Amino acid sequence: MTLEELAGTELTKGMLSLIENNKAQPSIESLNYIAKRLGVEVGELLEEVSTQELRDLLEKVEKIYTSIVKIEESEKYFTQVIDLVTPYIDKLSKNYESARLLDLYGRCLYNLKKDGWQPFIERAADIYVEMKLSARRADIARFYSGVEMNNRNYEKSLEILIKERKQIESAYPFIDPTTRLNFDYFEAVLLLAVGHVDRAITVLENGIEYSKQHKIFYRINDLYRLYGAYALLYQDEEKLQYYAQKLKLYGEFADDKDSVYLYYILQAELLMFRDEDYEGAYRVVQPLIQDIEDLDEVSPYNLLTAGKALYGLKRFEEALTILEKAHEHVPDYLHHPYDLALVYSIDIYRALCYLEFANFEKAMECARTAVKNIDSIPETPLNAFIHEKFEEIKDGIIKAAIDK
Repeated sequence: MTLEELAGTELTKGMLSLIENNKAQPSIESLNYIAKRLGVEVGELLEEVSTQELRDLLEKVEKIYTSIVKIEESEKYFTQVIDLVTPYIDKLSKNYESARLLDLYGRCLYNLKKDGWQPFIERAADIYVEMKLSARRADIARFYSGVEMNNRNYEKSLEILIKERKQIESAYPFIDPTTRLNFDYFEAVLLLAVGHVDRAITVLENGIEYSKQHKIFYRINDLYRLYGAYALLYQDEEKLQYYAQKLKLYGEFADDKDSVYLYYILQAELLMFRDEDYEGAYRVVQPLIQDIEDLDEVSPYNLLTAGKALYGLKRFEEALTILEKAHEHVPDYLHHPYDLALVYSIDIYRALCYLEFANFEKAMECARTAVKNIDSIPETPLNAFIHEKFEEIKDGIIKAAIDK
């Protein structure tokens, strides 16, 4: 409602503005009138905390929450948010500031693995619905889905996302483009996770086409990256080349180094599986891994690609050094089967290197770990590869024992 609509015939727009900004105290009669016009109880208007105080608090909380860059530092920031919001949690009412504070409070509790986060998220969702804030409500839908994704309940996660998406799209006559693209991206992510590849590609391509038609490139980088990951795992040469080039162009335009890095990784992988050009692949990826001494800050994907190239070049000692670094720096926040399959393949390449050094015990240890891990996730093209290499390693150990 506008102030003019709320004022009706009993109050002026100016007086309402003063009351709203805590510059004037309404009479009991005015309070009753305002409450009736808003369809709420008078008690809801008699908050202990002013709207301005909540806005100031929310500004602080948003700044802390959005400043999280490194996962290892996130616990500190989540705790700060909880400490700031806790004194207000029982004083929050039904306005945007309260909803957003409840939303962030619940997320921080969840991220710190504390019980009792659900009621706060649910309260926030109810307020977003009442206020017709479809984008915020959709964000909570993705959060609910993400909880199951993090628990590796991929089918359940997809079921929640599709159900919530249908409810939101039917409840709101207009869904803003960024919300639509968010849904497209996360639905494609989950469809790939459960092996519905054809449906995932359809959703991906629809999302990309929608972005182009409406000239909204909010999610375009993520859509390109996801398509690139699919093309890499399924060794789709045409799609890999196309989306690798798209990532490079986007990365250069947006000064996004991660997109440019992924372009080089995809190029290196293409050289290996298409041409068996391990020398060329290593030249492409070598700048991404810097000096050996500085590998602590390098992505495990970069290290894996470099290690595979060095293994193909039979530079086994260098390959093992890099693969061991990759093994040490696998982040614990990876949950998608594609990400997990890639990092699990690090162990099978470590095993192959140990086999070359006749360290059979270590080779079998790494190979068994790779098989155990890959068998714990939905099927990907790397499942068959890891099992195949596991059998090769066993055969190699048996042959070496017979020869000896």
